[in-house]
Amino acid sequence: MRAAVEVDALADQPRLLLRRHARADINGRPHPRGDRLLVALEAGEDDAPDTPAAPALLDYADALGKAADKLAASEVLPSPATVLRTLAGVIAPGGAADAIDERRRVLLAAVASERAAATARLELYPRDLDPVRALRLAQAGVVPPAASLEAGRGLTPELVTQRVRTRFPELDPLPPHPKLDRLLAEAGFELRWDRDKYVPPPPRNASSSMSIMQRRPSLTVTPSRWTAESPELAAAMRAEERLTGARSAGGFRALTVRLSRYGLAREELARRFDARPVNVAARFLGHLHALVDAHPKPTWETVVGADIAPPGSRGAIKLGEYVERAWQLAAPELRAELSADAGPVLLHDAAVLARYRAMDRLYELADAARGGVGGVWLLCPMEDPALLPKLDGAVVRVGDNEWIALPDAWVVNAHRSTMAAS
Repeated sequence: MRAAVEVDALADQPRLLLRRHARADINGRPHPRGDRLLVALEAGEDDAPDTPAAPALLDYADALGKAADKLAASEVLPSPATVLRTLAGVIAPGGAADAIDERRRVLLAAVASERAAATARLELYPRDLDPVRALRLAQAGVVPPAASLEAGRGLTPELVTQRVRTRFPELDPLPPHPKLDRLLAEAGFELRWDRDKYVPPPPRNASSSMSIMQRRPSLTVTPSRWTAESPELAAAMRAEERLTGARSAGGFRALTVRLSRYGLAREELARRFDARPVNVAARFLGHLHALVDAHPKPTWETVVGADIAPPGSRGAIKLGEYVERAWQLAAPELRAELSADAGPVLLHDAAVLARYRAMDRLYELADAARGGVGGVWLLCPMEDPALLPKLDGAVVRVGDNEWIALPDAWVVNAHRSTMAAS
């Protein structure tokens, strides 16, 4: 980039516009990261008419940066959904909105900000994030299972640091042992130092001359996400806690699960959380089929063919009319399923909501659930459940704490097996 800027400055008609933002000194010394330099490409004669001018692009980057700083300053780390929703609200000039995808928008916001940084999950966090908070968010104190019976379980300081840097790559390095001990204890991880690694506390009635780092005295260790044998089990226990809380609190939740575990997750949610499965596709297609069958034409085969017709064609327009009427019949039925006196409605096979332009109807159900009418859980099949909830490629809008990822370990009940064995 530096070479491009220097070469462009020598051109007869430079096309790169620069904007420099000075960073405030720290303790009387220049900021270690230097000044922020934003660079935008000026529109050329051959560019499309809606190509924004370089000053407008720089203004857009500045606005994204300010939004990123505000998000990073939140007391609660904003979820990826909150980040995407907030940044999407920043008005982009000309055709820039179509040219910048969600990931690039988050990364641009972080680069243009004063103190925000981005994670691989598209979260935004302050570059001076408190190390105790970082340890807790990264689950860095979870002791992994032993590689062998002889090796025993343990967690090295290097692994703790690696977990935090993987989640929050722009944070300053954590201190080594023994200073790291206090940070782990403050983060809630009950560990003790044994030679060259951290290990879980001893079992009941065990004694040791080594100092134990814990917040409060305890003779037993109740299985929890803080003392789980692996990050996978910790994530499963966290999902269990959040589902239990959501079952009591009501409201709307989007649940992401790996596609291959979709059916098993649906069964678990119905069996253990009294969730009431509702097949959205079956409801919608049932009404659509009935509407088509009520008339000689068009036939069902014609309607199916119109599903791939070019937008704006007669077939596509006619299909849209039938789709709208089908949703007008299906939506009240879905709304009627909500009940504050029963378990949450579990919407599954719901990709038709995105495929057939009914996401607004989903959000109406979500608003009703937030208003106390009854719980609504939306099950989203994903290639990776750690990614944002989507239906047929469309991101599901969720508020803070409304997205629960169901890891594989939760679906197969590995976390409950561990608790039972304890």
